[in-house]
Amino acid sequence: MVLPKGVNDFQLTKNFNLREFMSPDTCEVMIYPELVDKLQDLRDYLDKPIKVTSGYRTPERNKAVGGVEGSYHLIGKAVDILVDSPEDVVRKYANLSGFSYCKYYPNTKHFHLDIGKIRM
Repeated sequence: MVLPKGVNDFQLTKNFNLREFMSPDTCEVMIYPELVDKLQDLRDYLDKPIKVTSGYRTPERNKAVGGVEGSYHLIGKAVDILVDSPEDVVRKYANLSGFSYCKYYPNTKHFHLDIGKIRM
């Protein structure tokens, strides 16, 4: 789906735009400002570009990508990213940035970060 220029084209922080967080199936977006602020903090700590690969997901999109039921992506509290930094460095700074959860997927080299409940 191609959106007209300007739709969801809103700068949220120095390095992140609303468009990056929208669900690609419908272009809907839901996001907690706290998530974006923490992501910007992580970007500042790492001093490297971060590519958002998944932000908000509609229930249909979440199912299509194999997301878990009750995923924080469904309510705008999660983001998947790619960043050219070692796993331990990203984990350290994700923690310092205030994310409650960080999971690394070595097969795709992306990280899942969220501001949901703290879990191990």
